[in-house]
Amino acid sequence: MLYYEFKDYEEFKQLFGIIEHGNGAKSRRNKIMLALWKDRKFLRTHVLSRVADSLKETISHLSDRGRIDYREVISRFVSQFSRYSANADADLLFCKDMASLKSRIMEILQDSSFSKPDADYVMRIGEQSFRSNLYETDDLNGICEDGTDNAIRYRSIEKQRIFKMRAGRMFEHLLSCNKLTDMLPLQVKRWMTEEFVGQWIAYSRSNGSVSKYTLHVDDNFSEIYDADCLRGNFGSCMVNQSYWRFYRDSVDAKAAYLTDDDGLIVARCVIFTEVFDENGNKYRLAERQYSTDSNLNLQRMLISALIRDGHIDGYKSVGASCHDAHDFVDIDGNSLHDVDFHIKCSLGYSDDLSYQDSFKYYNMSKGIAYNDSGYSYDYELDTTEGSLESEDGEWSEYNQERIPQDEAYYVETREDYFYDNQVVYAKVYNGGRFYEEYCLEDDCVEIDGTYYYAGDDANYPESYGLCRCEECGEYCINGDALYSDITDCYYCCQSCMEDGEYRFKEDNWYFSEYDEDYVEDEDDLSVAMVWNAFHHIYVEKTIMCETLDSLMEDGAAVEVNGVNYIDAVGYDGEPVHLAAAEVCVA
Repeated sequence: MLYYEFKDYEEFKQLFGIIEHGNGAKSRRNKIMLALWKDRKFLRTHVLSRVADSLKETISHLSDRGRIDYREVISRFVSQFSRYSANADADLLFCKDMASLKSRIMEILQDSSFSKPDADYVMRIGEQSFRSNLYETDDLNGICEDGTDNAIRYRSIEKQRIFKMRAGRMFEHLLSCNKLTDMLPLQVKRWMTEEFVGQWIAYSRSNGSVSKYTLHVDDNFSEIYDADCLRGNFGSCMVNQSYWRFYRDSVDAKAAYLTDDDGLIVARCVIFTEVFDENGNKYRLAERQYSTDSNLNLQRMLISALIRDGHIDGYKSVGASCHDAHDFVDIDGNSLHDVDFHIKCSLGYSDDLSYQDSFKYYNMSKGIAYNDSGYSYDYELDTTEGSLESEDGEWSEYNQERIPQDEAYYVETREDYFYDNQVVYAKVYNGGRFYEEYCLEDDCVEIDGTYYYAGDDANYPESYGLCRCEECGEYCINGDALYSDITDCYYCCQSCMEDGEYRFKEDNWYFSEYDEDYVEDEDDLSVAMVWNAFHHIYVEKTIMCETLDSLMEDGAAVEVNGVNYIDAVGYDGEPVHLAAAEVCVA
């Protein structure tokens, strides 16, 4: 604990503590950031760079006081730690929220001093500049002329031609050109790649020549909570609950949403138009966003449009959990996690109350709702009951009904409540390990009697440490699966892999009749005349070039008039040489 400079154990629990839900299920906060803090390379850099800095300060202090005799001794220690001190700018362990971590990593990736020596070319992607050893961008700054929003336009230095590449692959390339990539844990790289892709799609859609969505900022709160006005499922427990009057009557707010060509809403949020910090500064903050099928790209597009048109000063981080009331950033992406905000709120006992993600600590006598529990408050507004006059049970968006308290289980992966007979205790893959928590049974697969989480409706097993056998279709753990270089697929056992490889060869490779085996490249196959002892004739058969060359060297094959003959055959166990040129070939 001392290594990381936490104020105390309470601060550690605020960052990485266990959240306990109403059904007794538990989950840990900030799992991705915790993986970074537990990484030994970052711990070593963090501690030793500070030791080096401290020793340097000591030298300066002793020098100022004339204590030169200590200087040589301490300098030896400094030299041992200097290589860690050089990495001090890459020390990410001072970041104590996901927004500041993401912001700092992006700053390092754009800092040319961290680029690898051969990263000579500049890639201007949107409003950010990176270094590359292979590519550069033109005046379009990565936006594709054909409107492909999930790809980046670039020029190959080697070929001097314009191409486009998937944004995820491009970001992986940019990481490889930076010294930081050798330090970051795999789960942090994956998270940063996903964040970059999402931001790029939102940027390219907002700044491209064609946009199929229209931004609205008005008072139509009833529409953004009406399922008939929404495109698909928004995953919100307040849809069709008629609690939207809270935003009209109790707080200062605006409805913000994107509509498609059919006029249906594809992304929405609420903007609190008068938010104050502890110093009285006023902000316009966009609350947590919701979208069709919880599509993060649509949410990013909504935020980009609000920033572009000057409607907000900050927003809840895209993809933020409803449990984190502090996860705000400003329009430049800088974290506002340490800022305490509050809004004016006039809410009576029986007034409509819509579930609050951030401003949920309500002081009724002062008429103020805070985003931090450290202030005096009377009620918590993160309730689905519809008013301060509570009802028994928990609202389930999935079931579209209220579940009795003793039957309701909260599922972290769905952020929703379910009946006890709908959930199972399953293993969830995160940060290179499997953890156990309650999951919706439909989201899990069973392996040897144990449930494993595989994404919504079990459609994404590969994202959760699982894979499906290409041959038999059974699920297995990645670490137990066998990978075939031939088929580029995973299999649950040796037998399935052999069957899969044989069928793949049968469908895609070339068969050598003489060798009774397959070759991948047709150029590796030749033909030869092979003696048929039963019919006493030569028969043409395919043969591997390697096999034919070997027979030629051993004198067991001969070429006559441009035709290859297998000129030695077995007869009662003894090799018999045939004079191929003298034999009548049928």
